[in-house]
Amino acid sequence: MKLNRTPNPLDRNARNKENDNWEKIEGSIKRIDDTVSDLILESGGDSNLEVVQARGGKPVLNDRLNDLDSQLAETTNDLERNKADKSSVNNLQQQVDNLVVDSGESNAEVVQARGGHKTLRGKRMSKT
Repeated sequence: MKLNRTPNPLDRNARNKENDNWEKIEGSIKRIDDTVSDLILESGGDSNLEVVQARGGKPVLNDRLNDLDSQLAETTNDLERNKADKSSVNNLQQQVDNLVVDSGESNAEVVQARGGHKTLRGKRMSKT
C-alpha cells in the first residue's frame, strides 16, 4: 500500500493526504475484519453451542464484542459528562442541612428561600 508522505510544514494539501492515509489504513483493517468474519462463518458449524449463544444474534462473536465495547465507551462518556462535581453536592447538602422544618410561622421552603433574611422581600432588596 502506497502512503502519502507528510512535508514540513503542514499545509492543506498535506493534511488532506494525511486523511487519505487514514482512510486507506481503516479500509484495510475493515477488509481484514470482513475476511476473518467470512472465514469463521464458512468454517461450517464447527462452533460449539456456547460460542453461538455468545454471539447474541451477530454473525461472529467479534462483532458483538465490538458493539459492547462501543456501548461501554459511550456509557462511560455519558457518566463523565453528567456526574455532579463535589462542590455542587456539598452545596446541596448544606442547603438540606440548613432547612428549618419547624420555623414557627413559615414553612421550610419559605425559610430556606429567605437565605438568612427576615423576609423574602428583604432578600430581594439586598440584591438590588
